[in-house]
Amino acid sequence: MQSFRTRMPPTDGHDDSLVRSLCRQQDNVIVRRDLPPPTPVEGEILIEVLFSGSNPSDLRIVNYLGFRNFVLGYDFCGRVLESPGLNGSGFKAGDIVAGYTSYEDDQPLRWGTHQSYISRPPIGMFKVPGNLPLPDAAALTTVVQTANDALFHLFKLPPPSSGQGHIEGTLVVWGGGTAVGMSAIQLAHAIGITSIITTASASRHGLLQELGATQCSDYHDESVVQQVKRAVQEAGNKRVWGFDTAGTPDSSRLLLDSLAGFEGEVQYAFVGLISGNRPASEMCLAVRHHKLAFDIPGAPEPYVFPAKPAEAEIIWKATEWVVAHYGKEFRLPGLRVFAGRAEEALEQLQTVAAQGAFGKLVLKQPLE
Repeated sequence: MQSFRTRMPPTDGHDDSLVRSLCRQQDNVIVRRDLPPPTPVEGEILIEVLFSGSNPSDLRIVNYLGFRNFVLGYDFCGRVLESPGLNGSGFKAGDIVAGYTSYEDDQPLRWGTHQSYISRPPIGMFKVPGNLPLPDAAALTTVVQTANDALFHLFKLPPPSSGQGHIEGTLVVWGGGTAVGMSAIQLAHAIGITSIITTASASRHGLLQELGATQCSDYHDESVVQQVKRAVQEAGNKRVWGFDTAGTPDSSRLLLDSLAGFEGEVQYAFVGLISGNRPASEMCLAVRHHKLAFDIPGAPEPYVFPAKPAEAEIIWKATEWVVAHYGKEFRLPGLRVFAGRAEEALEQLQTVAAQGAFGKLVLKQPLE
């Protein structure tokens, strides 16, 4: 296990040099160096952040929904510090943990993970085992939970811990080179789905086949819809699951076009906020253990997703399987670590939001 020296948070509220935060304030994304260190409230755990993981939605969601006073980031790996919320939590001071927080407009600043310290409830956290490098631990929770939600909640497939090793069916992953796409491919391979078809740039096809894809098509090809449609027909399965992991209007349209007219049973899942004529029930979420509500611009009423405790437990157990099997049956290819100035880190997040780089970006904390 990699070792790190503990940084103690300042206690007088005036030395802000150890608390650097990437924030959205009003209509701008900025670096703040004036936030006091977090003070845990009842039921929360204080964590010294070692690495924070980035996702395209770090900026996409807050910009689209107009969050105005918000610390960015919801994946992390860090060290537990002494705090009142440890009682009965299953964690103790000194534990190296990883996990995620959810995105809510009115959530406390202390929950956002792109900063030196966070204080949060002990939900959606796990102790980092020796087989899991700390940067990888900081990167995996949201993308794995999102893939789990599609496969094991929306599609109701058996999780990898069930031991079922052969499932007749075809999974189409549109955007296999994304972190969610690669997660879905590996999880589908682990549970024995017989046909895993994906789209990605041609340079990623070899890697995706190593991860478990049975057939790849280049999404740049003008005939990609016809290629996927033909591959689904040749697989000959009566059950098909379509999963858009790219999260753009074009990707969702192309996925729907590729499966249009299929005579068997088809189910869909989409990352990102649903638009057009698709039901909100097809939107996959990383969080199911509490209610989420999104005020969508132009929508007549908020999108409300009720808490689903039973489903949340199922997809979390699949995440625990990933953690236990990391490095053997699951990995996050292309992971890169940024260490440097906070302003440069914001530029890196902009690239991630535009899906302009392959693999997961992790920020080493504290930023300069």
